[in-house]
Amino acid sequence: MSIENSVEKMSRDENAWLRKFRQDNLKIFKSLKWDKTKYTQMEFQEEELSVSNKMNGFSIQKTNEGVIFTDIFEAVKNYPFLQDYFHNEENKVSSLVNSSFNSGFFLYVPKNSEETIEIPALLVERTLSKNIIVVDENAKLNLICKSGSDKRADIAGMIFSIHLKDNSQLNLSSLQNLSQETTLLINQTAFLGRDAQLNWSTGTLGGKQVKATRNIELAGEGSSANDMEVFFGNNEQHFELYTNIYHRVPHTTGYSTTKGVLDDSSKALTQGLAKIQKSAPGSDSYLAEHIILVNPNSKAEPMPFMEIDTNDVKAKHSGFVSQLDEEKVFYLQSRGIEEKEARKLIVLGFLSPALDSAMGIKSDIQKLIEGKWKG
Repeated sequence: MSIENSVEKMSRDENAWLRKFRQDNLKIFKSLKWDKTKYTQMEFQEEELSVSNKMNGFSIQKTNEGVIFTDIFEAVKNYPFLQDYFHNEENKVSSLVNSSFNSGFFLYVPKNSEETIEIPALLVERTLSKNIIVVDENAKLNLICKSGSDKRADIAGMIFSIHLKDNSQLNLSSLQNLSQETTLLINQTAFLGRDAQLNWSTGTLGGKQVKATRNIELAGEGSSANDMEVFFGNNEQHFELYTNIYHRVPHTTGYSTTKGVLDDSSKALTQGLAKIQKSAPGSDSYLAEHIILVNPNSKAEPMPFMEIDTNDVKAKHSGFVSQLDEEKVFYLQSRGIEEKEARKLIVLGFLSPALDSAMGIKSDIQKLIEGKWKG
């Protein structure tokens, strides 16, 4: 099936504005080229990206009164204001999902309330998912997302559009453990209002190829984001991970730390950007990208960047790639610990500060790492 036919099939029973939204994004998608990097080449035939049926791989659960949690298709029918959160994006992955999405959810937490939700997702076939999260003023959401797949899910595409209103808080933990037969394309954007707080922890362990982009828009004065990502690659896995933090207004804080471990012939490109605009004096920004190579055949390239257009800021970044420290391995062996276990302890110790902030998924990540560990 061509992607044009796929989009037409998805939009048959939808209202006019959504059909137009899909068609506009299809044009954007077809006008753009796939990115190519040093280690990965994300390029697909259009037939590989077509979807056939609407589905919902997410488990929709009961919530407190006033909270809206429903699949994206029911949300579009029942909540007309949702149209305000549908925006075109000049991006290959986002325009693909916006044109062809066959899955997704809408989650809204009302003013002055608090909600805790865990969303498990199992992808069993090709899925393109559009997800929208809105946390209203003075509200708090604790959200845990866990996703996996089987071998039938050859390609998964996801976009998350997150909106934090004034003085709201989102504690978001996401764990991705897709089959190593699955390619994952994911774009996530968070918009923060005045004094909004975002604590974001991610564990990336699965996938054959993973292209993931995270954008944090600090658009309200006093807003703050603390972003932490852990990844572990083995076999032939390829990770392409981007984090962008945009300081738009004064007195914003954006911290991002990425820690990864690569074994076998796995590869990773990590790129971080912190951009402090002229309109954002008094901002505080930090980027760190640290990677350990367990096997000499693995490769990594961390690239943290900063663009600063005003003087009254705090800003720093760091990045390194290193081999596993053999002196530490020898020391632990001298204490009676077997070599394989010593190597695993060093890796877990390296990741520990990042894991400590991973609300609700720390033990899952540790178990998955130990399951992948070869030493």
